Amino acid sequence: MPDSADVFGSTALMRRVQELQQLEHPASAVNRFCRQVPCSLTPDLSTGPAPTRNPDLLGRLSDLAFGYRVTPRGLARRAPSAGAMYPVEMVWITQVDGRWVFQYFDARQQGCVDLGRSAEQAATALRLAPRQHALLLVGVAWRTIQRYGVRGYRYCLLDAGNVLGNVASVVVAAGAYIHLPDSIPHELIHQELGLTRDELLLGAAVVEGDFADSIPDLEVGTPLESLDTSRLFGTEQAPMLTPAMERIRRVHRASDPGRQHRLNFRAMLGGHTADQAVENILLRRSARAFDGTELDPSMLAVLDAFLHRVTEATPVPVWRELELRLVARRDGRWQSRWFDQANDRWLTRLIPDPEPTALIDMFGDQPLAAKAAAFMILGMRGEAGTQGNPVVYRQMLLTAGVTCAGVHHLAAQAGCATTIFGGYDDRRVADLANGRFIPLVVQAFGNSSESARDEKNDTVAATWLANARSGPAIP
Repeated sequence: MPDSADVFGSTALMRRVQELQQLEHPASAVNRFCRQVPCSLTPDLSTGPAPTRNPDLLGRLSDLAFGYRVTPRGLARRAPSAGAMYPVEMVWITQVDGRWVFQYFDARQQGCVDLGRSAEQAATALRLAPRQHALLLVGVAWRTIQRYGVRGYRYCLLDAGNVLGNVASVVVAAGAYIHLPDSIPHELIHQELGLTRDELLLGAAVVEGDFADSIPDLEVGTPLESLDTSRLFGTEQAPMLTPAMERIRRVHRASDPGRQHRLNFRAMLGGHTADQAVENILLRRSARAFDGTELDPSMLAVLDAFLHRVTEATPVPVWRELELRLVARRDGRWQSRWFDQANDRWLTRLIPDPEPTALIDMFGDQPLAAKAAAFMILGMRGEAGTQGNPVVYRQMLLTAGVTCAGVHHLAAQAGCATTIFGGYDDRRVADLANGRFIPLVVQAFGNSSESARDEKNDTVAATWLANARSGPAIP
């Protein structure tokens, strides 16, 4: 089989995509007037009875990992997503009455819907056994591309990693098992589900074990079928998006989505009881503001320890290319810590104190960045990064999303405020960490401020849902 990099010209393509993802590039300009585009799997609730809420194990697990919750400001999802566009959908392959079927998690109803399609071939290709379930993460790429341009593909994978991290944390804490299969029957699943060209299979995981008693029956308020769905959904694709979507399709094809490297979820996300794992997800919030003070040393120690676990859990091909740094203010001085792979040790360097205005500008006019006490940065090694290896690039983004989910849970448990940045100036973020690499995601930490209102720009929802319901927008 010819190398995918040769077939699709992926080195040049990846380099071009990285260039287009820069904040100042028109291809990544934020469009705040977006439409929520349905997944082709979304059931038409007008043609039959709605599914029951949390009907089964997978529905409850999906709702916990991904579903809506009520906040004083409106509705929000437990898995973060850029600008409330939520491009990721969850599909399960599971056995019902001895038959393998596809079940789609319908977030409007907080439950799974049987798609009425046989999944026997997909289950065989994935080598599923009884009492195993396969989680398929499907990205409705156009939802995010219309808002963020080419860098929306990165957000799709990061969001998928966050969802996967939530699922894995509960499964692992309950004593069950989850792993990434080495091979995914990508074309087969894409065909059997009837996905469109703009719906990308981002990854798959296999779950097994007895964890039903660990997942509560969640009460999250009014299901979303009460929304005006005629205003909620639209299927048109603006012609101006065609070049961006074509680049994304080519990058995804070049990444060979049928291949995955194993990730040790237990090593990364273990150490909690099932009740703690569930509570951490329920407590998860995206910070509105920081108060500008240093983190407690115990929280920095927790972050240090977790990043050590990430180094042990990450697949070797990914870890060789992954840059992981913690930039934090300790004892009045800023430091950058990273793992020196050549000498198998962690290094610490003092760095110049960043100017508050520079931090705000670095993260695309985000005022709360100036008051953060620490930044976890995940990126690609070297100035060229993995531009010639899109398979590693894709899994690196998934791993980064899982890492962010795990850190988010630890921060929630410790009462530390945190938020994720997906938009920033690549070069300046690398300089902040005293390194040369291509950042993929930045997670900021600090002490929460009850009085300040330095909200992130993308905490204001896209207009698709704000216009479809009365009351406040989704945070």
